[in-house]
Amino acid sequence: MEVLWDFQKTPTVSTTMKKLNRLYKKRIGRVCAGAFAGLVFGLGIIAGTSRARAAEETTETAEVEVINWDSITMETPKSSAELPMAGAAPMLTGDVPKEETFESMFPQAGAALALTGEVPEAAMQEESEYASFAIANVTDYVNVRMEPNTSSDIVGKMYAGSVAQIQEVVEADGEWFKVLSGDLEGYIKSDYFIYGEEAALVMEDYVRTYAYIDVDQLNVRKSASTDAAKIGYFTYGEKAEILADEGEWLKVRYAKNKEGYIYKKYCSLQESFIYAKTTAQEEAEMEIAKQFEQRTTEVATTPGGSTPEPTRITELPTGTYATNVELRSAIVNYALQFVGCPYVMGGNSLTNGTDCSGFTSLIFKQFGINLSRVPSGQMASAGRPVSLAEAQPGDIVCYNSGGGRCGHVAIYIGNGQIVHAATRAKGICVANVGMMPILTIKNVID
Repeated sequence: MEVLWDFQKTPTVSTTMKKLNRLYKKRIGRVCAGAFAGLVFGLGIIAGTSRARAAEETTETAEVEVINWDSITMETPKSSAELPMAGAAPMLTGDVPKEETFESMFPQAGAALALTGEVPEAAMQEESEYASFAIANVTDYVNVRMEPNTSSDIVGKMYAGSVAQIQEVVEADGEWFKVLSGDLEGYIKSDYFIYGEEAALVMEDYVRTYAYIDVDQLNVRKSASTDAAKIGYFTYGEKAEILADEGEWLKVRYAKNKEGYIYKKYCSLQESFIYAKTTAQEEAEMEIAKQFEQRTTEVATTPGGSTPEPTRITELPTGTYATNVELRSAIVNYALQFVGCPYVMGGNSLTNGTDCSGFTSLIFKQFGINLSRVPSGQMASAGRPVSLAEAQPGDIVCYNSGGGRCGHVAIYIGNGQIVHAATRAKGICVANVGMMPILTIKNVID
């Protein structure tokens, strides 16, 4: 049966996708035009002969089915006030009882499935997840403007390697992208990006790893030793970009032009993309840089270079689950709270928008489990592989996006279903586990 898409009823994002596709093809087309012309000439000769033969043949008309996009729905995003926070870092104990049923473990899943509706398998493929993904390809930074012209006001900057979702393609004195990156939305010429599948292939190169400080105050040392001189300190909740992992110590960036070492034991590591900065965010970071410089002066005049790490420790809250089945149930039910929230490529918010690997990493982070920020990293480093027959709710399903590359991940919720950040058109939704070819399933809990 041949399936034709009813493009008149497709979501409005398809217009932007078509423009992006045309723009991408322009780049490829210049390279291939000569070879293609020769190919067309040869095929024309063959086609003439084929048409003569075809006239003698009888053909059978295929039945055509038109996909009605009106039947595909997406939930209205919930407000952050409606979304309960998960417990703190879990204590993983016990086995998953086999007698537990999907319905008893995840009462919210049935409601989520009913609300989102069944999405045809073919419909999941109408938009590449990475079609609107862009990475700033500049030496230092590029200005983000309020309107698509160079006379418009500057509202922020995208630094080299920062990521964005392309909201719209605008023809105005060349190609402009309307982008969303972090908290910043504005216009940049398309020349300053790599995007689409080209960007997806190199996305791992643009992930940064940060250390989030888990104690009241943590010294920054000149070298990896408690005997080394202090050059400053971080406070609880602040983050430091990791330059190198040296076992018990992390080499980090401190202030603008300084590097130092912090004790790894008192940090939580997390991968993240970098994003554009609004003018206000730039000003705030300048103030933070001044504070770091003041701290450098402060510790330089304070004796006791051998003070143990950390200086003060914050008592962190703890949470326990009697069995792993309770933990898995909590993870799945927490993830289902976000069904209907938007998809934003490169985003870092469960309520305001994130992508597939952002969704899984943010969900598991609430339960003290750190995952890579990119799909391939989650497949390579997280947990142990299990088969679909062995899969349990809370496992991570890794999908083949082509060529054996993991380009999509989801959370298995049991009963042959997953919850995932799908595409811009569908947002965060529930779907069948077999919607795409599966590379592997990872158990990160037990």
